[in-house]
Amino acid sequence: MIVAIDGPAGSGKSTVAHAIAERCDLTFLDTGAMYRAVTVRCLAQGIDVSDADAVTRAAQACAISFGRAEDGAQTVQLDGADVTQAIRTPEVDANVSAVAAVPAVREEMVRQQRELAAASATGVVAEGRDIGTVVFPQAQVKVFLTASAEARARRRAVQRAGGDEATGSQANASEEEVRAVLEAIEKRDAADSSREVAPLKPADDAVLVDSSELTLEQVVARVEELVVAARQAEAPVEEPVAAEEPVAAEKAVAAEEPASVVVPVSAEEPVLAEEPAPADEPQPTAVAVDVQDASAQPVEAAQPQKAPEPEAKPKDAKPKESKPKDADAPLKLWGNEREDYFRTGMRDYPAPVRGMYHALLGAVGGLSKLVFRWRIENAEEADAFLREHGCVIVMNHCSLMDPVVMLVHLWSHGIRVRPVYKSEFESNGFLHWVFPKIGALPVERGTADMKMVRWCRAALKRGESILIYPEGTRVRSDDEQVEIHGGFALLAHTAKAPVIPCAIVGSRNIKPVGAKFPRPSKLYVRFGEPIEFADLGVRGRKEQVKAMEERAMAAVWELRSKLRIDHPGKL
Repeated sequence: MIVAIDGPAGSGKSTVAHAIAERCDLTFLDTGAMYRAVTVRCLAQGIDVSDADAVTRAAQACAISFGRAEDGAQTVQLDGADVTQAIRTPEVDANVSAVAAVPAVREEMVRQQRELAAASATGVVAEGRDIGTVVFPQAQVKVFLTASAEARARRRAVQRAGGDEATGSQANASEEEVRAVLEAIEKRDAADSSREVAPLKPADDAVLVDSSELTLEQVVARVEELVVAARQAEAPVEEPVAAEEPVAAEKAVAAEEPASVVVPVSAEEPVLAEEPAPADEPQPTAVAVDVQDASAQPVEAAQPQKAPEPEAKPKDAKPKESKPKDADAPLKLWGNEREDYFRTGMRDYPAPVRGMYHALLGAVGGLSKLVFRWRIENAEEADAFLREHGCVIVMNHCSLMDPVVMLVHLWSHGIRVRPVYKSEFESNGFLHWVFPKIGALPVERGTADMKMVRWCRAALKRGESILIYPEGTRVRSDDEQVEIHGGFALLAHTAKAPVIPCAIVGSRNIKPVGAKFPRPSKLYVRFGEPIEFADLGVRGRKEQVKAMEERAMAAVWELRSKLRIDHPGKL
């Protein structure tokens, strides 16, 4: 997977690329930093940046690499020395265009960039000025990120004053400083757009995003949608078998039919001007996007979508996309939208809603315990782990009592868990109202449901767990052919979350094949050991996701088999 983000100085390419790398499990290839490193070398050696031959020799002698600081921030090394701060000075800003315009320098940098991309096991996201047109013309996702010169100048001035408008931190920047930065940006734009070698321009099949009036989160969300759409085009999503309506006794707390999760799953860096370049090969997937409503749809790869011309917007115009509520802020008692419950931590639900949840699970838990006498075996270690980590819990599925038992048990042990249910259940008015209040998350099956992916990822990072049934529907017989939907592994990978396998037996005995009414049946549940991606022994996103899917489901079947041996007759 190659994601190319081009655009003028100060448009936020680096910030967005960092965030996409984090969310979509890609390697951030800071191509602009490479040109800046060459510029640092030239300035340090007193080389005139207008001397193309001397600059070329300096570039060819540079050994540029990327590393990580203790805090996780990406660093840039030039011949082994850290130049992360040195490449961001005004002097480098003023000279880097001249260095990048030398054909031989660009040729050398592109060669190195393609080598770095080819060596990446997960794919790369790269930002610059000719990434989609020259460096990686076969990139699956191409974005041209722009903003008005005034907006970019103010962002850069605020950043240099110690703040960052893109990430919400504030600092005072004088109008004099803003004007000085604006003048430099306008000169930089003119130089980048008029140079003979790889001038700044959007690729024919790039998606144009104007960030002048958008928040960082809105821009990142739009690019993330493009990445998901491209991945969907490469690997179509399999749709789970439709589930039945809840049966009478199970309807007591109609919990849900979790379904297959589709693809993913924020770094905040300064909004800074960056430079060109990444590499790769897969077939490009053009994506048509309306910048105002942020919708994205894959189109025929053979019919690239031309980047639309930016339209002039009135000063008071606002994007149609509503600003998301602060996910860390508690919900109000009244006036909350359904989506507020999906993106807000369960501990921040209004007190009456939390009270209702406790009363509901308490009542249903007591009734289900009395009728079905369910028992959770070996739960102590799993419960302790779940209290400390947001995990993806995967489980076999035979009855609507399965999620009820899990929700009641985890709730009674102080563990917040959010079950995933198929959106078809929302046709029931009561379920439509109650599911958000108990933390359940809907998924639009057979689609790249990016909202659901973001909600799940945020929940996992808050320490909440996600409950998913990869079978996608209730399994009535061992002879029934079941298609496993492995999206849970990809979701866990995007959030860097462990997976905990779990199995239940006895729930199929509640309503055997041919029975008209449910009947009491003792249920047994057993947890497996948490599975970490680092323990899989494989590298690469695709390989790790596949290995996690196979190991987790094998663990579920093994747990189920052991339970059946220990409790004969239980299915």
